[in-house]
Amino acid sequence: MVEEEHRIPVNPRKLARNSDKRNQVYRANLAQGKADFRHREKPKKTHFTSDIKKRVIALLKDDFNREQIIGYCRLKN
Repeated sequence: MVEEEHRIPVNPRKLARNSDKRNQVYRANLAQGKADFRHREKPKKTHFTSDIKKRVIALLKDDFNREQIIGYCRLKN
């Protein structure tokens, strides 16, 4: 019994986006690196609001250390 080759459709948009811009050659490791970079650089949801920042600055001025600030914020929220 002969195994059938699995055919995966090629998305031309992905090929263009992930190809080398100098010579238009697609390389899997280059494409993965570009995808990883885009994932790292995209905007993330921030939980650190300006109100929290003000509270942390005030606690730092009161000589709280990082662990104390974390404990205080967890207790109050």
